[in-house]
Amino acid sequence: MLAAYSSYWHEKSTAYARASIKGSRLKAYAVGEALAAAERELAALSQQGYVATGRPQTAPRVGTVKSSGTVPSATISDCVDVSAWKLVDRESQRPIALPKERLTRYASTVTAERWEGRWVILKATQENRTC
Repeated sequence: MLAAYSSYWHEKSTAYARASIKGSRLKAYAVGEALAAAERELAALSQQGYVATGRPQTAPRVGTVKSSGTVPSATISDCVDVSAWKLVDRESQRPIALPKERLTRYASTVTAERWEGRWVILKATQENRTC
């Protein structure tokens, strides 16, 4: 499941670098709320003419794993560092000023499920606290 989570972030970064899900494999790793949130954010980036450069750093840890029941699931706790992930204007490549008080390292709680023999990210919740 951590491999799927790592791929989720890789593909999310790829999509944000284009402000489009096209050309990424994000839908192979993100479903449900995780995919819907990424699609909303990508639409906003595209509308504003922004893209993201660089890549976030993650430090995931597997929490609870439930293998019983119809759909196996797991939780992942992460500390996401987005300090090297910068918003820039797509045309000029000039950096976009962001609020100084924004969290550049934040805790995240993730729900993953095993669908058709593979792990997918169902939900990724950014917590309003640093890590």
